Amino acid sequence: MQMSAKEKKVVVAAVLAVTIVLFYSLSVTATGFITTYTIEKKLNEKEQELNKTLVNLEQAQKSLSDAETGIMNSNKEKEACQSSLSGTNQQLSDCNDSISSVNKALSECTSAKTLCEADIASYKLNYEAATADYNSLASSSAAAICCSFSDFQSGTIRQWSIESNKLVCNSGNYTVNCKTGETSI
Repeated sequence: MQMSAKEKKVVVAAVLAVTIVLFYSLSVTATGFITTYTIEKKLNEKEQELNKTLVNLEQAQKSLSDAETGIMNSNKEKEACQSSLSGTNQQLSDCNDSISSVNKALSECTSAKTLCEADIASYKLNYEAATADYNSLASSSAAAICCSFSDFQSGTIRQWSIESNKLVCNSGNYTVNCKTGETSI
C-alpha cells in the first residue's frame, strides 16, 4: 500500500498535530508542575518569614509593653519627685523667711548690744567717778570725824571703815594719819 502524496501530507499533518498537542500538553503539565513546585517553595519560604516576623512582632510587643510599664513607673516617680520638690521648695521658702526674720532680729539685738555696751561703759565711768568721789569724801572726812585735837597734835593713826554708808571710827581696814590727814584708801 502506497500512499499518495496527499495522504502522506495528511498523515504528516496528523503526526505533526499530535506532536504539537503532545508537546503542548507536556509543556503545560511540566510548566504547571514547575510552577506549583516554585509556588510551594516560595509559599514555604514566605511562611517561614511570616513565622519569624510573628516572633519578632511578639518580642517587639513585649518590649513595647515593658517600655510602657517603665514609662508609667517613671512618670509616677517623676510626679512623686515633683510633689516632694514642691514641698521642699516650700520648706526652703519658709527657711529663707525664718533666716530673714532671724537676721533682722540679730541685727536688732546687735544694735541693742552696742547701745547696752555703750551704756555699760558710761555707767562704769560714772561708777568709777562716783566711787572716787565717795572715797575722796570719806577719806577727807575721816580725819575730821575720827581724830580729836590731841590726835592732830600727836600724829596718831586711827582705824576707820565705811558701814551702811556711814563712817565708823576705831574699827575697820582703813587708817588715817591724824596729823597729815593721809588715809589708806
